[in-house]
Amino acid sequence: MESDGTMDPVLENGHSQAEESGQVKHSPRFRKFLQDHLYLICNIVGIIVGFLIGLLARSQGLGEQGILWLGLPGELYIRVLKCIIVPLIVCSVIDGTANTDPRTNGQLGLVSLTYMIISNSIGACLGLVWCLIFKPGKSL
Repeated sequence: MESDGTMDPVLENGHSQAEESGQVKHSPRFRKFLQDHLYLICNIVGIIVGFLIGLLARSQGLGEQGILWLGLPGELYIRVLKCIIVPLIVCSVIDGTANTDPRTNGQLGLVSLTYMIISNSIGACLGLVWCLIFKPGKSL
């Protein structure tokens, strides 16, 4: 259908004028799907393209130095994501506690503080035990 509501005229070969001129019209459902899932589609395409470039680079004998430079953008991206995680969690906790009533917030704060103290204590004790058992750096 054209924009004015009329049908495209069908040519002798059975195709419409829009198809012959290279204009492919997609259904509204397809466009909605693309809009809703564009980030996912771009990620999948990026993963596939990166995988293929990596295979091509290895098959061409690029060498370790070339592969290191080829992987640099991906490594930087992962490091940036790691830097974003902690502030994102902190902001989420602050927003969550700010949106609760004071009584619930007090109880939640006490439970959170207790959990943090216990988990940090267990982590510190495990770290000390592992250091005493394996003695890292002794052979240096």
